[in-house]
Amino acid sequence: MLSPVYAERPTVHHGQFFGEQAGEPYISMGLSIDRLLYISDASGIPEDSYKIISELKLDILILDCLRPRVHTSHFGLAQSIEATRRINAPKTYFIGFAHDITHDDWEKIGGALESGKWEEAGLSKAIMDAMEHVPREPRMRIRPSYDGLLLRVEA
Repeated sequence: MLSPVYAERPTVHHGQFFGEQAGEPYISMGLSIDRLLYISDASGIPEDSYKIISELKLDILILDCLRPRVHTSHFGLAQSIEATRRINAPKTYFIGFAHDITHDDWEKIGGALESGKWEEAGLSKAIMDAMEHVPREPRMRIRPSYDGLLLRVEA
């Protein structure tokens, strides 16, 4: 059952308009379903939305992460990690990948973020460069999503 948590739902930024509305972000919605928060196709989360999100009791965050590099209308890896830390759900799954790197590479990124052992994770130079300004602490549990993934959320 989908139900809004608040009358003012959290919004997320997805790229920017062109033409008359140039410079303004395109606003899309995040979904809160029981103890799960789903944010797809986002390139930013406004502060007022972070305030609403902070009041949720979450078990799982599903969050946009297109690729290691920054993108206009999607979170890149560093932005997804920053949002994950701020939201602070026990488990996070990244979604919406391009084909820049393999699923195995995303698994390695998740393992490195959880263990704190980035050098031993076998990450490529491109991924290490994308994570250059990402703090290594606190550690967090992030994994890539995939077609057919089943998640159990206790209501």
